[in-house]
Amino acid sequence: RRETLSEKECFNYYFAINSIFSTKMAISSINWKLEEMGRIIAYNSRLLTQLTPYWSCDPSSLLGSHIQAEFSQMRSWFEQLYWNTQNILRQIQEVLENYIYFQRGHPVQVAELSEVQQVCEMFFQLLTDFIDQFEMLYRNRMTTLMCILDNFPEYVINTWWTDVLRFMQELLKSTLIFEEQPPTIIRKDKKFHAKVRWLIGSKIETFANIDQLTGIATILNKDMVNKVKQGVCSEQAVSKIQNGVAKFEINQNGEVSAKLRECKIMLINRNGSKDSDKKIHEKFAVVFRTRIVWNNTAIDIPLLSLPLCLATHVHQDENLHAMIMWDYAFAAKDRLAFEVPDTVQWFQLAEILSRMWNNSIGSPLTDAHLKYLYHKIFFNANPADEADPGQFVTWDQIARANLPGQNFTFWSWFYGAMKLIEDKFKDYWNAGHIYGYISRNQARILLESQPAGTFLFRFSESSTGRMSIDVKVSMNSSLNVKV
Repeated sequence: RRETLSEKECFNYYFAINSIFSTKMAISSINWKLEEMGRIIAYNSRLLTQLTPYWSCDPSSLLGSHIQAEFSQMRSWFEQLYWNTQNILRQIQEVLENYIYFQRGHPVQVAELSEVQQVCEMFFQLLTDFIDQFEMLYRNRMTTLMCILDNFPEYVINTWWTDVLRFMQELLKSTLIFEEQPPTIIRKDKKFHAKVRWLIGSKIETFANIDQLTGIATILNKDMVNKVKQGVCSEQAVSKIQNGVAKFEINQNGEVSAKLRECKIMLINRNGSKDSDKKIHEKFAVVFRTRIVWNNTAIDIPLLSLPLCLATHVHQDENLHAMIMWDYAFAAKDRLAFEVPDTVQWFQLAEILSRMWNNSIGSPLTDAHLKYLYHKIFFNANPADEADPGQFVTWDQIARANLPGQNFTFWSWFYGAMKLIEDKFKDYWNAGHIYGYISRNQARILLESQPAGTFLFRFSESSTGRMSIDVKVSMNSSLNVKV
């Protein structure tokens, strides 16, 4: 039994521990800043009340007095609150972006959504209090006096006010998330589900009636998704969704969500390309649109799902899974929809293949498995050579070009092997009874030193989704049986 971890396993372990630590640190940091923000708001509230009677005073009469010092302190607290607000919003958005990476299958640790909701609710309340203080400042016409006494440009205060209102709108938009994403492949006429959650929770009730809040889901193509990302308000869609209207509800834990139940796509309208292959390999997204009114302003919120594919037949799933795998693994953070790199390095792909195998089978691929897969792709390399982590591999090599002498791609072969184990031999694989990733020649060499009757299971090299049994028949011969 192996007692030590491989270099890759050590890295993954370190990454997981560091990710957990970073997540806990992020939530702790936000909570600490929220506590600080709460204290400053309390101090500032008392100071605003104390200084209100002085709004009509001649500034020159207050110069050198303790009142001038208090106005200066108030201006300083407004500035500190402004920067705190900006930093907290950025940190919350980073936590939520991390959650999306988690949904993409990346090995990141995420905070419980109940923890995230707690900080979002607290931030919403403190931001509301900060906005109230700004409104009090303007209502009592104290802005000019404060800036004169502190020798501070008034336009900066006005800029802060504009930004703070924008921060609130950003908070309302970014805290609406897909708690449960739609399936990565949606088949025509087959039901699917999804769940949207608003992480400001019951705070929504301060400006809206939850029972009257609804959203509608539709399907968008690449161009429509890009328009949403650019802030273009449009009702365009390539397909409506049956049962795509959902009402928001609040449960006893204060969680506000809208569930898309038993949804169906009845019609798939693809782009105008005449290339049938491009049509089939087109990516889409579900958009969930809702509208709220906050501070007498109507805010349209379009929430985009992760990329997905639309299928009409089960036999399309294999290639569509390849597209989703590549997209979820290698898409850049701020990309145009649905851009992905054509080329990645072997170590990146190896990590993804191992993670996929682990998610489906319950155990990751070993270094020996990955070395075999490396030589499956780079068939011109010396089989005795170790895999080169920096070797570049293209999308075409994985999912377009057939393997030498075969009528199937690397992806078809790998996906077929994974589905075979997942559907029929998972327990045997995890018990170590299946060799799997070994060539026929390597199997023959391995069996040469074994007694007659010894056999091993490996994946067939000439077909997909099938197993071969190599048997040592006698001292000088072996038998291969395909099953």
